[in-house]
Amino acid sequence: MKIIVLGTNHDVQEKDYKGTNEFRRILEYIIRVKRTDIVMEEWTSKRGSTVGQRLAAEMKIKWANVGTPSKPEFETDHPLFDPFGDPPFFLDRYGPLEVHIQREQYLVNEINKAMTGMTCGIFIVGLAHLHSMSERLLGCGGEIEAFSWTAPPVTM
Repeated sequence: MKIIVLGTNHDVQEKDYKGTNEFRRILEYIIRVKRTDIVMEEWTSKRGSTVGQRLAAEMKIKWANVGTPSKPEFETDHPLFDPFGDPPFFLDRYGPLEVHIQREQYLVNEINKAMTGMTCGIFIVGLAHLHSMSERLLGCGGEIEAFSWTAPPVTM
């Protein structure tokens, strides 16, 4: 079993990057070159379909939402926002850590279920989980390859 772990921003997962289809092109490349059987995503039913979900349907391969359900035990902290700052800022808070550990164990269990009968899969996850999820999946056996992709840097 081989899993390609791709860490990115959840907004890119849903909408791609500014209409460029860059994220879609990356996914299509990985699916084609690595011969993946399934696209798995850390996702929520509260948002729309994803680039990966739409691409999997077009390429006629399996798609699975392996994200945590909307339950109190999986709720994380809300971001910090200072509307009075100059300029205002938004800061994601990562925690509580115990909840993230529980969320990641849930993801591992769901990935293992989804990979039953599969040879190679791609798992798209929020960038904050890239290292820890890669390590957890490596501990389950099989081959893990990890990549990250975020929006191109702003030219200054």
